[in-house]
Amino acid sequence: MTKKEQIDLLIKDKKYLISSRLYNRNVNQVKNILELPYWKENKFQKLLTSEILQNKEYQYLLTPSIFNVSLTNLYNMIDLFKEYSIDKYITNRCVRRNVNLQRKLIEFMIENNVNLIIDNKLNPILNASNKALKENYNIDIKKINILQYRKVLYN
Repeated sequence: MTKKEQIDLLIKDKKYLISSRLYNRNVNQVKNILELPYWKENKFQKLLTSEILQNKEYQYLLTPSIFNVSLTNLYNMIDLFKEYSIDKYITNRCVRRNVNLQRKLIEFMIENNVNLIIDNKLNPILNASNKALKENYNIDIKKINILQYRKVLYN
């Protein structure tokens, strides 16, 4: 049986998952993704798209913790990270934050000339919990004021 035929068997009646790039994937990878137990829950069905199956860049997000994030927040966070050309660095940790707060944090970092990417990885500030931001960086994300925190990152 060809790889295409094997993938078609896995896809079954979910023809909306088929794309030209899908058949470039490893059969076991497709199988493992499709067998995640979360797909049985209606609230996660919207996440099961051809993009999830064909784009390796976001598949690492498909871990159990991602299913605790609202789909709207997930998609909006990916869009936000694309806007700043850092979407390939998105993590499960950072998608848990409110998108508007994450935007404020990114804008704050840019305003203060703080790199969003360090050593080809997302700056740990963007992955830090709100508590860690406050304790480790003296940043209260809900009260970010560019002038107030300007010196904090450089002292």
